[in-house]
Amino acid sequence: MSLSIFRVFLSSTFGDFQAEREKLRAEVWPRLEALCAAHNAFFHVVDLRWGISPSVATTHDTIKICLDEVIRCQQLSPKPKPNFLMLIGDRYGWRPPAVQIPDVDFERIQKWASTDDAKFLNYWYRRDDNAVPPIWCLKPRTDENVGHDAWGNVESQLTRILHTAHEQLKLAPEQYYYSATHMEIVSGLLNLDGAREHIFSFNRELSGLPETSHEGIARRFSDYLTDGSQDPEAIRLRQVLKTEIAKVLPENHIHTFQATWTGADNNPITTDHLDDYCSAIEQSLNNTIISELEELTKTTPLQEEEELEIQEIFLDDTGKHLIGRDEELNKIQVYLANEKPPLPLIIKAKGGAGKSALMAKANMLQEKKPIYRFIGASPRSWLPQTLLEDLIKQIATAYEQEPPSLPEEGGIRKTAELFHEQLELATAEQPLTIFIDAIDQFNNTTPVQYSDIFPKQLPDNVRMIISVLEGKDSDQLEKLYPKAPIIQLEKLSPTVCGKILDELLKEQNRKLTKIQRQTILDKAKESGLPLWLVLTAPIAKKLSSWDTAPDDLPGDIKELAIEHRGQGYTFDKAL
Repeated sequence: MSLSIFRVFLSSTFGDFQAEREKLRAEVWPRLEALCAAHNAFFHVVDLRWGISPSVATTHDTIKICLDEVIRCQQLSPKPKPNFLMLIGDRYGWRPPAVQIPDVDFERIQKWASTDDAKFLNYWYRRDDNAVPPIWCLKPRTDENVGHDAWGNVESQLTRILHTAHEQLKLAPEQYYYSATHMEIVSGLLNLDGAREHIFSFNRELSGLPETSHEGIARRFSDYLTDGSQDPEAIRLRQVLKTEIAKVLPENHIHTFQATWTGADNNPITTDHLDDYCSAIEQSLNNTIISELEELTKTTPLQEEEELEIQEIFLDDTGKHLIGRDEELNKIQVYLANEKPPLPLIIKAKGGAGKSALMAKANMLQEKKPIYRFIGASPRSWLPQTLLEDLIKQIATAYEQEPPSLPEEGGIRKTAELFHEQLELATAEQPLTIFIDAIDQFNNTTPVQYSDIFPKQLPDNVRMIISVLEGKDSDQLEKLYPKAPIIQLEKLSPTVCGKILDELLKEQNRKLTKIQRQTILDKAKESGLPLWLVLTAPIAKKLSSWDTAPDDLPGDIKELAIEHRGQGYTFDKAL
């Protein structure tokens, strides 16, 4: 079983749950980490209240980082997955002003607002024309207002205007009205289309909270207005949130514990609930993780079907993004039109040149569906042995034959011999086309020679296209097939690079100014590889229309990824 990742986002207000968070961090998370490690899995809790730097607050990136992490946890964790956990108390929490406002909303708010409020918004927001459609972005704090008190006054005025605009103009509450925690829960739970059985809410209800608090510690545990009275709107919204959670979560996934207000400096609330509270969290996550690990280790009759489904998803996702390479696609079509090509067609290139995208697109262009494998895209494609076993069965099925018994002895060579025999099923009426992408990605724990896998010559009516990384792997393949036709992928032209960059940004509803675009494309000439552009796109999409594009981007793919990985850019999927 490959490494499974259980990445859980912890959502709650912060100051009122420090005791619970600390106990979880010190006792519960290590035990769950050990549980997962014992099953070749990885457990990690994303608790951003511990990990967001003060500098992030000055650029107003806090909410974006939190919501991006919610999505990241959803993408990385398996299904069904524990990836979202809520701690709900008596405090609704921080309600920030909108960091981004769509142009259409901003125009409505400007027309509705008073002259002074409109001027205030115009001062604090600026339009980003790189967004499609344009958005208005909250300016970073400056030296004059970076202090807590000074910024607090600005923030209060902004939230007053936007909260009232939400009420009067019926604007989206999750953008203009909700607390940060409520926004996280909308993304992590309420807006989910699929199953929610992996999500839990752990509530803590306090009794004895003071009705008024001006500067006391009670303001960490409940919401109070500047005059010291409890905030009735925050209380209402907290109840709305709890009601929304109860509507979508199973009753046994909502756990409620009681504590009492003491007001003491060291322990402002009683701690009798802590052991049971944290034990319930541990048990809920433990059960879900064990259930998931059991599912992942099962071998079911659906395994082969799931393997093909994963491969198909990869093909569709990869092939649709190909831009350019028309000459190479034509060469592939010429090869496939040859009725009796004696040898495979080899496609070789440096890493990041777009071999997989080319293979996927060429596959999609065929009228008769070829058999294909993208090595590494699915669990059984990593190993030559399981790859050949699956191809043997799939070829037999394609020719309406009973799949032959797989050899119990002889290893990869015996399995390869059976694979070669299956190729003989091809006929003039029903030729066989096979695409095998990225054979350099085979798991190298038990290295094999390509001569142990592929036939020295193709049978009649069989066409095979193999892609491989330029270097020792392509040398080995060319040694097996010294007379095979070869397509060498070269650098992309500046025009094609521009089209790829534009398309990557378009998918994110972004674009660049002419100067920004040219600056990045000037650097793209050094590499000329699609992957360089894929890695640069997350950097480019963060450029607002008033920013200067970086002119020092490394031309080397690895250098680019290393240099920018620690600056808030995510390249994992591309790499």
